[in-house]
Amino acid sequence: MIPTTKLENIYRRALSNYCDILSTGMRTGAPYTIVLGAVGLQGTYVGVVNSAEGPIHTDSIEVRRVLHDLANEGQEAVVREFVDAVLDLAGVSRA
Repeated sequence: MIPTTKLENIYRRALSNYCDILSTGMRTGAPYTIVLGAVGLQGTYVGVVNSAEGPIHTDSIEVRRVLHDLANEGQEAVVREFVDAVLDLAGVSRA
């Protein structure tokens, strides 16, 4: 079972930390190619508002986007798109 709220929070924190490392630690300039993914999904259900939906019939997913800056809005959009894609694999759309 994949709890979608936790999934979104974990990917949001990981991407934020990664972007901090890019901008302050490595001083790398834009654009940035961001890849969010997961493997081992086949047969897994997603938890959405006290229900389990699925199962997912695909083993992996990858969302690749280019960010032209590291603003929070862009990061949030990429994470939201990734979670929406995972939900879609389970046949669910975000309410």
